[in-house]
Amino acid sequence: MLKNIDKRTRLLILALWINFGVILTLILVYIREYIEVGRLTYYFEGRYLLITLVTIVSFTLGLGIKVLFLVWFKKAYKNLSISGIKTSHSDHMAIFSWFIPFINLFLPVTMVNEIHKKSLKHIEEHKLGSKYFIEDMNSRFYISIWWIFWLCSFGIFLFVEPVFSVTRNYSGLLICVGLRQLVNAILTWNTITLIKRINTLQEKLTNINLIELFGTEESDSNLEMDEFV
Repeated sequence: MLKNIDKRTRLLILALWINFGVILTLILVYIREYIEVGRLTYYFEGRYLLITLVTIVSFTLGLGIKVLFLVWFKKAYKNLSISGIKTSHSDHMAIFSWFIPFINLFLPVTMVNEIHKKSLKHIEEHKLGSKYFIEDMNSRFYISIWWIFWLCSFGIFLFVEPVFSVTRNYSGLLICVGLRQLVNAILTWNTITLIKRINTLQEKLTNINLIELFGTEESDSNLEMDEFV
């Protein structure tokens, strides 16, 4: 049976919404400080304690979200093979692909595209979805936007911010951090949309499994999906 991703999905989406609020708060603090002071200075000074605190909360929450996302993503990818769909990679690569240099620039988004493309095709073959081509094009659009913003956030953090940090250009550094937070806000919104889309596909794959096994989409307590742990 398919692995149930509903509980972790709800928790992940909740955490993402909280993080979205924290990011917006941080952006507003940056704007307020810039308007009042006329410039951005090194935020670890005493007067910028609020910025430091919100940054720490955002960073800590972000770590938790990354762990939840990786576990959720691995289960979502594994559900393809459980549904009888041939996958191009091991489900463990859903996690490892994010940490291998260079490979993490293209393999994660390739696997996300695979989940969408193969799920949609499988669903249409069982007459439970709309036109495959239209849905596939829509999914590719959302995935492309999501990945572009992820690469932008990753690039600013890894390559741009260190330059300002080494040169002790703290005003420039904080502008970069503020820009990255803005990118992260859009990225978080897109991630929530992406997760909801994949979860919808997973629910349809579950219905297909139930129909194939029991001849119905209805399930009682004995036919529930395996617990997502």
